[in-house]
Amino acid sequence: YPLRRQRQMCIRDRVKAVFEQKFPAAPEGSELPAVDSLPKMNWRTGKLVDVDGTDCEEDASFFLESDTLEAVLAGLSKPATAGVSTTTNLFLRRTFKDGLSPAAENVLLPFCRMFLAGAFSRVAVALLQAGRLALIPKGEKGEKAFRPLGIGDAMTRLVGKCIMKQEGRTIGLRLAKLQVAVSVSDGTTVMAEIAQMMFDLGRSMLALDCANAYNTVNRDAVLRGLKEHAPQLVRWFLTCYSGDTRVYHITHGFVGTCRTGVKQGDPLPTLFFALALQEALEKIDADVKHARVAGGKPSPPASLARSPLISPCYFPPY
Repeated sequence: YPLRRQRQMCIRDRVKAVFEQKFPAAPEGSELPAVDSLPKMNWRTGKLVDVDGTDCEEDASFFLESDTLEAVLAGLSKPATAGVSTTTNLFLRRTFKDGLSPAAENVLLPFCRMFLAGAFSRVAVALLQAGRLALIPKGEKGEKAFRPLGIGDAMTRLVGKCIMKQEGRTIGLRLAKLQVAVSVSDGTTVMAEIAQMMFDLGRSMLALDCANAYNTVNRDAVLRGLKEHAPQLVRWFLTCYSGDTRVYHITHGFVGTCRTGVKQGDPLPTLFFALALQEALEKIDADVKHARVAGGKPSPPASLARSPLISPCYFPPY
């Protein structure tokens, strides 16, 4: 027993070490505003609430439609693993009969709308946002490394999938001039064709792989991108990321808090990362256009987040 206990503690220390390496401390002055700083929202109507308690004409933020929830419920992957709680996709599909049960309209839809409106207490939000740490082995230059996934609660992932279902295509089209990462059909094929075209023209390309990109992306940059391109999602982003997220390991319990980047294992990190990257791409695009005016024939930049795990960014040469 003492040897087994010692081994368990050694593994626990290694898990914590990997976590601290992949999730560094947030830089000073980088705290996001709390969701409470936003005007209140009526979760029943999706409108902002005036000081006298009446609804304004202005839409507050993303408002979940019942058809979206039904479609997402029916498409949930049954084998998907659970987060910290015992709620699973299989449980949700069986309980709400793939969205066809009246309870989906009367119980689950109001729950999701209240969650999106920021109407839950901070304690409830902290429980729903807690993540289960999963370390996926990966080889890098002959050395064994790990890719950390923060698997969120099934309810939080459900809301994220609904957002992508209802808003992903619209946001993706706004970014499509410089990115093909968000809801662009066959984005990988598009990038491959661009690369082939460049090679056929006898030109070269520079491929950049951002190390530990999702776990260290600047949250302020994500917030700026949201305000510019998807203001309806600011409330949800602050609900998820304005505070620390507690992370647990299935064997060793509490591991630490996540204060930087966006969560892998969630439906929305690619969208958030793309929005954070958009500002830089626009500046590069402006430089490219300036160089073209100066007499050269450069190509515009492009970006592709190939998967929720790896984020290579491709910039054709100037």
